[in-house]
Amino acid sequence: MKDRTTGTEKGTIVKKFVTGMKKRVTLSKKRAREVSEEPVENSSAVYIRVRLADLDQASVENHLLAGQQSSGHLYLIEGTFSDIARYAGLTAEWIIRVARLLCEPLGSGRIFTHTTGTTDDWYSPDRTTSWREVVHGDVLLPGIYEFEPVHRIVLSKICERQNRLVTTTGTTPNATTFREQLERRDSRFPIVASHLIPRRLGPGGVTDVVERFTGVTEVTDVDLFDPRIGITLFEAVDHWVDRFQAGFYHITSDTYTVHNFHADYPGLTIFGSDPDPDLNLPSLHGRQVTLSVHAGNHPLPPPGIFNWHYIQCVIKRFGTPQYKNLPDIRYFIHPFRTASDSPDEENSDDFDNNPPMCGAFGCGVG
Repeated sequence: MKDRTTGTEKGTIVKKFVTGMKKRVTLSKKRAREVSEEPVENSSAVYIRVRLADLDQASVENHLLAGQQSSGHLYLIEGTFSDIARYAGLTAEWIIRVARLLCEPLGSGRIFTHTTGTTDDWYSPDRTTSWREVVHGDVLLPGIYEFEPVHRIVLSKICERQNRLVTTTGTTPNATTFREQLERRDSRFPIVASHLIPRRLGPGGVTDVVERFTGVTEVTDVDLFDPRIGITLFEAVDHWVDRFQAGFYHITSDTYTVHNFHADYPGLTIFGSDPDPDLNLPSLHGRQVTLSVHAGNHPLPPPGIFNWHYIQCVIKRFGTPQYKNLPDIRYFIHPFRTASDSPDEENSDDFDNNPPMCGAFGCGVG
């Protein structure tokens, strides 16, 4: 994608972006705590739930450990209709996909919703024969959507970003090679090598994601610096992607729509900045991009990798406290950074030393 912004305009964007970044991070953390405590207005809410009877044994035990009832339902996603519609659009396709990514990413489970009553009427009762199956093309409506699996449900784990990593000794070739491979594949511009699957998950976490979301079994050739789990992005965009506040919704082939999940800053531009009427920059949310290989023999990340990252964004924004508080629902996080990490990767709160430079997407996305 060509960047037609002038140097003066870029300087203005950078100044505004860096000045407000620290304040944003503080507000974001505060807002995240507040959102998890704010009840959703049921009359205009959208829920995704599963029956406890459909969960695998480990999930049921975790549910019980969390102090929940042994019968009934586990609510996974909740949001106001207007908030959900921002990502789903007019149809229930988003609901179907999100439910599957949460419960069985490669399965073909079905979604049902009630045809009578309100969310208050059906919040606790089991569904009946009056419920209907939700199919592609159905209109999105407020209400409860229940996922019925083909097999017992193993819930997708949650990845949470740590505030700061501890540096340990290591070697530099891995990160350097990773960046060079991505730059060759996606083209060379002032960009960073962004991990869609964070390295903090460790080899076991990466293997788990690849197997669950791509269907590839016996993953032996994918490591923490494999180009198939990374893309190149301008740093301001990487900042949001790394924090699961911007994700890529798969459309077809290698085409995706970018969704901005930041509750406090829904108007972010493709430069990671607030809207400015004098610059009239395109919005980040809804931006459609197509990935392509510019050079080299490294393939692009498969849609399953983007799907895993996207569902982490959804969980962060719309995941229920019941889901987020389940024991053992989070990936084990490796609380260290090695010397092989380049300074532009997974930076935490060091905005004074390495302020994000404003830009759009890497040339690998158009």
